[in-house]
Amino acid sequence: MDMEVLCTTTYKMEGDGLEILLIHDALEDLRLRGRMLGTEAAHLPNASAILRAKARITIGMATMEYYEAPHHTWFEGKILALGHNSWTIGYPDGSTLVVNTEREIRAAVDVRALPEWQPLLAQVNGAFTYLEARLTDNCAATYGCKEQHRITGLLRAFNP
Repeated sequence: MDMEVLCTTTYKMEGDGLEILLIHDALEDLRLRGRMLGTEAAHLPNASAILRAKARITIGMATMEYYEAPHHTWFEGKILALGHNSWTIGYPDGSTLVVNTEREIRAAVDVRALPEWQPLLAQVNGAFTYLEARLTDNCAATYGCKEQHRITGLLRAFNP
């Protein structure tokens, strides 16, 4: 489900011929997604949710939480203590936060630090590596699409 964008982009390219005007931007959007993949857990929300649900909460586990106003920033921390239905998160500045629900502590787990994250990314990245190779002619000559991609970029000028 996280990479449904690959399928929906393919469906956008089917049609009566005007899709040629959309293909360049659609492929560039996919390339950007591929370059950004893995930098945030939000790029793979379903996989992240599964990893969080299955993770064993331990002392030293990395956390990453976003706080709204007035901070508007991400805070990295580590689980310092486990209690009966409570967990203490410590932050680099020395402050701590006690979390009283398992749901809240699981939401705070930084999946990017879990050992399963990198192998998962490697599998998903295969599709984007393949696309990038085709669009940059870094593949067998018969499969290269660099010139076609350049032409589709020029065709955008005729988009009504």
